[in-house]
Amino acid sequence: MFGLSFQLKAHVELDYPQGGETFIVGQTVIIEWHVAIPHILLNWDLFYSSDEGVTWDTLQMNIPPDQLTFEWEIPDELTSQGKIRIWMDNDGQDYVDISGNFTIAPNNMPPHLDAPANDTVIECSMNDQQLAIQTWLNNHGGMEVTNFCGDVVWSNDYSGLNDECGASGSTIVKFSATDECGFVESNAILTIEDTQVPVIIVPASDMVVESDGNVNTSQIASWLFSRGGGQASDACNNTITWTSDYNGLSDGCGDTGSAIVQFTATDGCNNTVTTTATFTILDRIAPVILVQARDTVIDCSTDNHENIIQEWLNSHGGSEASDLNGIAAWSHDYAGLSDSCGVTGHALVTFMASDVCGNISPTTATLYVEHSLPLQMETLPRDTTIDCNSGNGPEMIQAWLNDHGGASVTDQCGDVTWFQSFPQLPDTCDAPGIYVVSFTAVDECGHILSAQAKVTIVDSLQTGVSNLTDDDVRIFPNPVRDMLTIDFNKKELGLVHLTLFNSFGKAVWFSEEKANQVFIPVIHYPPGVYFICIQNSRSNLTRKVIIH
Repeated sequence: MFGLSFQLKAHVELDYPQGGETFIVGQTVIIEWHVAIPHILLNWDLFYSSDEGVTWDTLQMNIPPDQLTFEWEIPDELTSQGKIRIWMDNDGQDYVDISGNFTIAPNNMPPHLDAPANDTVIECSMNDQQLAIQTWLNNHGGMEVTNFCGDVVWSNDYSGLNDECGASGSTIVKFSATDECGFVESNAILTIEDTQVPVIIVPASDMVVESDGNVNTSQIASWLFSRGGGQASDACNNTITWTSDYNGLSDGCGDTGSAIVQFTATDGCNNTVTTTATFTILDRIAPVILVQARDTVIDCSTDNHENIIQEWLNSHGGSEASDLNGIAAWSHDYAGLSDSCGVTGHALVTFMASDVCGNISPTTATLYVEHSLPLQMETLPRDTTIDCNSGNGPEMIQAWLNDHGGASVTDQCGDVTWFQSFPQLPDTCDAPGIYVVSFTAVDECGHILSAQAKVTIVDSLQTGVSNLTDDDVRIFPNPVRDMLTIDFNKKELGLVHLTLFNSFGKAVWFSEEKANQVFIPVIHYPPGVYFICIQNSRSNLTRKVIIH
């Protein structure tokens, strides 16, 4: 068997230039080539000849295999026999392609306009708009030219903007590029516009004022004039005009109310920005009490004292008040008297003056209902004689005692309790004699009124009751703190009536005893001077007691 083998040679072809072209000195040309037949690539070598290939100048050696273009600036040597050669060394074989003849001509043309100047719009700003304008001018408005005839001199005819709103405006700017062979021009429009709203540097602030009773007209006007303290600035240095949408206050209590106000700042180009704040009138000041409520004292014995109490309440205890927004109502917290004796008592009453906004001012006074008049004895007790042999002597004595000996008192302030000093006899006929009975009326407030009458028991063989003397009674300890003890030294004293009075003459303790020793607890009574009154059917005595 046998086989055939062969190696394909790589082929390269120039795409540009191919010959016949005319290039201008200084012009940039892109040399292009391609691989005609695939092969193992090595580096490219690029050469230029100005004498139709007699001699070659190196343009670039060892161009990478994947690079198929080369940027070449046309030299200033004039020729009509220019050539380009691309060369590759592959496995010892030289693969090359050479262009046809091209011409290099002198540069005698004006600059070529590659890109015209572009219009620009710059946002108005006094801080940086001049810099932005100058930058645009320095960049020739983006205009680009290619020149072949010496250096290019740039110029423009910018002389300022026409007058529009604020610092905005526009103008047509002509840019010129000039070299030794001529010039080229391009126009563009420079526009400075103001589309930015003013900047709120201090927002409007809420304002809360106390009602002056006249809708606070001057304060509202001042707040509106100052835009609620709001301040604004404008980057384009436009004059700012302020307006507001205030159209009155909401309807509050009295002369109070509020308004949410939007302040609008407008620059010379009609750009606007807003800031919002609230103006509020409040009434937080309570009415002023001009005359304080005054205490009042009413005696419970006064006719229609309940009506007098109501009149005092209706007059606010005599108090008076004023308020800028008017007094809306008076009220009080009276709920009745404290539970004292009878119909007496007292009450600490708070009268409240309320304005139309619900602010309240109190004034306090005390209502006293007192029992200051003494008891009045309308009918005195009458003496009586009981025959112990009548068969109903005890019943007759008890009936006389129950009737208080016929005595009666008047008290309009409460109930009256009666006490009497007649001893309890086991048998009426066992204790004949004359008994002096004290009838004592005590009302609920401790007022005491006593009167005496005699009951004579006849036909009794028993010895009478003895008189009560200082020697018959011992009271100890005195001063006393907890328990007061009373010893009786004589058994013939009979029934003994004891009453403890305070220094105001009010009875605080009662008892009827027929014992040799009596104990009176005093620990719950306030310290002070007291009097103990001791009575039997024949006599009475009083001793001072000190509780500490």
